[in-house]
Amino acid sequence: MLVQRVLTVSANAFVEDLLLSNNIPFSVSRPSAVQMGLTAEATGLFLDVMIGSNDVAQNFAPSTANRIPIIPDDFPLTFGMFAGDYLKIRARETSGSDVDLFLTLISNPVR
Repeated sequence: MLVQRVLTVSANAFVEDLLLSNNIPFSVSRPSAVQMGLTAEATGLFLDVMIGSNDVAQNFAPSTANRIPIIPDDFPLTFGMFAGDYLKIRARETSGSDVDLFLTLISNPVR
């Protein structure tokens, strides 16, 4: 499964779950390997990536490439998810301006 989105984080905002606030909840129906590509249009964006309550990355600052992520350069996170797990991305914008986040998720079932 492939998901690509451009998500905007407002100036000085804290968003508890960026995926849910943009109506794109992400879960898998069977055990899967997930690759996450992240880039931003500018600096000042910090992300916490979680599967349920388990941390994958804390205070992660995405590349400022200002484009859709390119494999392999912009895919810093690879992790596993079990059936029923939900992915959560918490975002903090610290620069005082709206920042676009380019997100790509690639999910491949594993046996």
